[in-house]
Amino acid sequence: MSNTQDVSRADAPGLSVLLTFDFDALCIWLTMMGTTAPGTLSRGEFGARVGADRVLRLLRDFDIRSTWFVPGHTIDTFSDVCSRVVEAGHEIQHHGYAHEPLEGLDRATEARYLEQGMEAIERLTGRAPVGYRSPSWNLNPHSPQLLTDYGFQYDSSLMAHDLRMYWLRDGDGLEADGSYSFGEPTSIVEVPVSWNLDDFPPFTFVWEPLRPGYGSTEVIGGDWLDHIDYALEHEPNGVVNITMHPQVTGRVHVLRMVERVLQQIAGRPGLHFRTMTEAVDLARKHQLVETFA
Repeated sequence: MSNTQDVSRADAPGLSVLLTFDFDALCIWLTMMGTTAPGTLSRGEFGARVGADRVLRLLRDFDIRSTWFVPGHTIDTFSDVCSRVVEAGHEIQHHGYAHEPLEGLDRATEARYLEQGMEAIERLTGRAPVGYRSPSWNLNPHSPQLLTDYGFQYDSSLMAHDLRMYWLRDGDGLEADGSYSFGEPTSIVEVPVSWNLDDFPPFTFVWEPLRPGYGSTEVIGGDWLDHIDYALEHEPNGVVNITMHPQVTGRVHVLRMVERVLQQIAGRPGLHFRTMTEAVDLARKHQLVETFA
């Protein structure tokens, strides 16, 4: 592994803290969870009708621009609130069309979902997305080439690091003898995600399989702060990529947790809130993207 993070120049970018929002609304329940139960769907509706505007107000209060990964289905279903996200100065990037699980999709089907999602984003913003986040935080063997073909500059679906960006590879695979081989780096930057920096697992109640969802805001908020403190000390030009969902973060107790975290880190030397596109551009400029082979 190269040591590209050892940047001591005065123009080094510092730590990028990314507040990212997966605006799944109804489609995570319709597709990933496979339900049309009104009570369950109303949780996604809450995210669109209530949670998103609460999140936007919080971001406005802290003067933070963020990145929203929005499925095309959400854009088509809740166009007004998606327009408000754009009007508030936040960027919209690709998160599938219907929050479809990616695992096992053939190339043609995956390409169709990519196109449908891109078309929805272009209708909303007037420009094509440059970033992609898989709805299932996973990719298929053909995904890197598809993302390249459709002009994406970065992906945010994988977890080979937690605080450094790296080049997405193409051609990884299991060999006949059971060994695993790593492919070649692409031109796409991977901005790693982490379940530890995601609000959905600790705060979302699900019946089957039973997941209580009654996580401690003190514990989870402390975990997020630990990541930021560690990065400032050991990865000062790295990235902390926090994933939130308006239907989760928009609930009062989680919103207050995020507010407390922001109050504690806002203004820290060396820390910068950035959109994902801004952070990727800086990482490319300063040669901070790792090559894992």
